[in-house]
Amino acid sequence: QTIFYVFLTVTFLVVIGNSSMLFQYFKCDEFPEAAGEGITRGDFPRYLALDYNIDCDSPRYNYYWSFAFFMLGVYPIGIPSMYYVLLAKHKDILQDRHAVEEEERRDYPTIGHLMFLVQSYRPEYWYFEILETVRRLLLASALGMVASDSAAAPTMGVLICMGFLFVFIRFEPFKVRNNNILTIVLAYSTTLFFLAAILIKVDAAGTDSGAD
Repeated sequence: QTIFYVFLTVTFLVVIGNSSMLFQYFKCDEFPEAAGEGITRGDFPRYLALDYNIDCDSPRYNYYWSFAFFMLGVYPIGIPSMYYVLLAKHKDILQDRHAVEEEERRDYPTIGHLMFLVQSYRPEYWYFEILETVRRLLLASALGMVASDSAAAPTMGVLICMGFLFVFIRFEPFKVRNNNILTIVLAYSTTLFFLAAILIKVDAAGTDSGAD
């Protein structure tokens, strides 16, 4: 169990960062100014947004594209799925307070390696860390795929935050009431952050173009 616990802890620590890097590999910027005459939009030169030294139409990029696509199944999809499978396997224990207390009395012989995923939540929400991981993946990784010069990214951010805000308010999954309150406050704060980003993108504070 100790080895498995270490393994799960490492996956928990790296899933967001590695997933963000993977998503960035699929984000290329077009450079129409570098195209010759008669070149249509679909044929504009494209370079990796994270590193303009990498041509998105080069053999080097295409060689690693398949590997990056495969790793999407390992990190942002595979790790949360693995958490669900492991937790669902022991859900009869995890959602029963008395069974968990018995496990604690016996020094967690069965679910010890999973406790860091569930110990903050009420027993009936034994799966909630998976939803939290999905939320972090959406905000930290998936939004990075959207063009940074448009209002689409902060708009998606608002929708994601509002959706999870409803979940936090409706279910209050944490054992400690103050943790639920803090989570809701932070969700509101993140929503306001994205709303401010939308206002900046649309230049809501700009002056009227017809003014003298």
